[in-house]
Amino acid sequence: MKILLLTSIYPIPGIRIPGGTDVCHYFSKEWKNQGHDVMVVNTYTIYPRILHWLGEKFGAAIANIFPVSINTLRPKEPLEFEVDGVPVLLSSTYKRFPKLPFPDKSIHLTADRIFTWLKRKNFRPDIITCHFLHPNIELSKYLKEYFPDTPVGISLHGKISSPNDITTIEKLGNNIDFWGFRSYPIAGSFHKNIKQPDRELYCFSGIPADFIEPSAVDKHNHEGVHKYIFVGNLIHRKHPEAVIKGLAESGINFELEIIGSGQLEEKLKTLTKELKVRDKVIFSGRLSREEVTSRMRDAECLIMISQDETFGLVYLEAMAKGCLVIASKEEGMDGILKSDENGWLVSAGSADELSKQIIKINNLNISEKLTIAQNAIKTASEMTDSIAAQNYMDKLLDFSQSSAK
Repeated sequence: MKILLLTSIYPIPGIRIPGGTDVCHYFSKEWKNQGHDVMVVNTYTIYPRILHWLGEKFGAAIANIFPVSINTLRPKEPLEFEVDGVPVLLSSTYKRFPKLPFPDKSIHLTADRIFTWLKRKNFRPDIITCHFLHPNIELSKYLKEYFPDTPVGISLHGKISSPNDITTIEKLGNNIDFWGFRSYPIAGSFHKNIKQPDRELYCFSGIPADFIEPSAVDKHNHEGVHKYIFVGNLIHRKHPEAVIKGLAESGINFELEIIGSGQLEEKLKTLTKELKVRDKVIFSGRLSREEVTSRMRDAECLIMISQDETFGLVYLEAMAKGCLVIASKEEGMDGILKSDENGWLVSAGSADELSKQIIKINNLNISEKLTIAQNAIKTASEMTDSIAAQNYMDKLLDFSQSSAK
């Protein structure tokens, strides 16, 4: 099948985008490996030069506070490149300020660039799947004009709640043939604010199959849970301070390894001294993915009670290594992680709820811990990269075939 993927965030060789994600590339790469013909358009947003300068200077700090990507590069002309053999067109789409709408002229220019590129490549898609709402919903009317018989869908990476987004969807949603969601809570916010779509899919992330380690459950063959791990940026919305407080208030004997860096690091170190747990908390800084998974192999429990989280591969990676996992209610893992079945959910940032949950976990017997760890590994094994991409593809094939009838 010929797939056109539009996304406003995609890897750019040699460029690190603070707050960026490679998830769309995971899908396109897997689809290519499965034998499909995939082309990607990065509908990258650019602003007046002063905003890019600020982004370059303070991008990490901004991304540490808000769940956004910071575009420091400002290419005015289209760029063409490949990432793991997947052809990519980067077409900058201009707007004057982050919260303002895209000018019609800017949307029209990007649309022209897309169609010129596809025509030159002799590529007519069987289906068009877009990630992130803007500017892709604004482009949808041009996509439907140019490819009237091709299904067009948009997958959301965040909850729909702002009046502007709701109005935009109500205005342009008739151009969208199917909607996708990166998590169950995101779908819930859409269903709450927008009428139920006729066709929808879930595009969860996956992990490499070789991460799955069934024998890792053996680490739970003892009473209690003592070795904890946190993996993430040390920023407010990740609530690392609540993890430290929750463990300290539980009164259990524990070790906590904090993997990651960020603006809160010094405050967190001060907090450990105030709570008299400094000797129990290790700050390991930023580590490679291989080093993190190695630490997960030894850890017994991952705690991440973040807010504004789209999905969170770190949870699946920990589950694959037999960790007991505590995540946030109504965030990315809600619906995949089920309390007392394959992990637990508490309110984002609630040290009090976390403390009570830690005490309950420490009162589980060995058999109960092993059962939950085994269920976690089973969940992770059903959500590998190839399975996630295939599940997504199955839906795209279904939508493409039903539209052709």
